[in-house]
Amino acid sequence: MSDEKNNSARTSVEKALWKDTTRLENAIKFLSDAFVLYDAGGKLVLYNQKHLDFYPELTDIYRSGASREEILRHHAALIRKNDPTFDEERYLERRLIAINEPRPDSERKLPDGRWIAVCERLVPGGGM
Repeated sequence: MSDEKNNSARTSVEKALWKDTTRLENAIKFLSDAFVLYDAGGKLVLYNQKHLDFYPELTDIYRSGASREEILRHHAALIRKNDPTFDEERYLERRLIAINEPRPDSERKLPDGRWIAVCERLVPGGGM
């Protein structure tokens, strides 16, 4: 009898966790702002389509578990391709040293000419 109760309780907890996780993922998915989350180890955890709308050239590389370094390197190469004056090595050096340090809020011009506001924040327990 005890095993049945434990299994039932575990199943109830798992269902509630799945429901809460799905609710959170849907909230992020439908944000009007772009969203991306990295864990304390610099691995991509989640992102929404709005983020990829700003950076469509990153679509092929974005996947859960991708390293922030890998994404930065790919992004820098694309910037260099579109802007021959861009100092890819200097950019990577600065960004990789400060990979888990948020930068001050800023505005960034996208390759298509649009400007976006960028805000990076640390997450309690690590991550950004």
